Amino acid sequence: MTRPLHPRARNRCRHRAWSEGPYFQFSKSARAADTFSVARYYLIAVSFVAIALGWDSLLIKPARLLVVLVHEMWHGLSAMAGGVRLDTIRIHADESGETLVTGHLQFLAFLLSVSAGYIGTAWTGAMLLRSGLQRSWERTTLGIFTLLLFYMSYLFTDPGSTAYLTGLLTSLLALVLLFLGRDASGKGLVVLGSLFVFYSLFDLYDFQRPQATDAAILARYLESRGLQSADAWIGPISVAWTICIVLVVALTLRSAALHGASESQSAPQEPALSPDAGAGPTDIPTETPGGPQPGAAPPSPPGALPPDFAAQGVATAPPGASSQGTPAQPSPAPSNPSVADAAPPGWNADELDEIRQMVAQMKK
Repeated sequence: MTRPLHPRARNRCRHRAWSEGPYFQFSKSARAADTFSVARYYLIAVSFVAIALGWDSLLIKPARLLVVLVHEMWHGLSAMAGGVRLDTIRIHADESGETLVTGHLQFLAFLLSVSAGYIGTAWTGAMLLRSGLQRSWERTTLGIFTLLLFYMSYLFTDPGSTAYLTGLLTSLLALVLLFLGRDASGKGLVVLGSLFVFYSLFDLYDFQRPQATDAAILARYLESRGLQSADAWIGPISVAWTICIVLVVALTLRSAALHGASESQSAPQEPALSPDAGAGPTDIPTETPGGPQPGAAPPSPPGALPPDFAAQGVATAPPGASSQGTPAQPSPAPSNPSVADAAPPGWNADELDEIRQMVAQMKK
């Protein structure tokens, strides 16, 4: 039986288990995660304000060209999924773009390919922003985005063109964020996602002049198929795309907000209790190296009974004696019954009763 720790040593174990245990560490990590999420929401607001104030500046111009490039990339990816060959992607300084393909798209494939520009850009921004806010798969998300951007820019743009330089320089910047670590990658996702979402919402104003948007292309295609005139289709197409863009952004960001709210609700509150009260199941007394405590009894060898065990009315057999030999004579019981019933330090009455029963069975 292991000798119990001194009460002062037990209290130190309780305090260490409370202050260094998993509950306390989880509480600290939950508070840090909550603060980190709030900081990223502030980063969204700062990004929106900076983009709005510097919309026509040269500093925001490369970012706007990046959004146009991703817009055209979605046209190209959806066209290739429809079974045609993507020839080249071009973007211009006035933020217009072209996606040239070879082949014939079926009706549904053409409909999805033309619609993928606006809706795909909004979905890209919402997913980047969602990953950055939820702090999940941040480097993986940024890595996949960087790989696709580099792949499409390197293979399907003219070397030295605006699209080529925009894609490759953005890929290099994203690689730097990846090497800087998870924190930098997450903040980069928040900034990029804010840019794409802002531009997607700003694109809704383009539908006030639908003749200059992809809606006019789709309307003329529907007219060529004998489905009413192009002017009759432009309005419904613009409204449908507007609803899709708003829903994609709102639903994706709503899931991120719900995820953050569930994390804050599931985070345990730090108890305002003393260390002894918060020990709980982590109160495991263990022997610690160091000298004996002042006033503590010297450690007993393994298998030895407590020093005052003989005072409880039980005699021990000498070393080497067999349990089948002459039974040991019990020592006279103390005259004071309170001394016999009192448990020595570190022992309780139940343990002493069990030991007495074991010795009595051995004597039989």
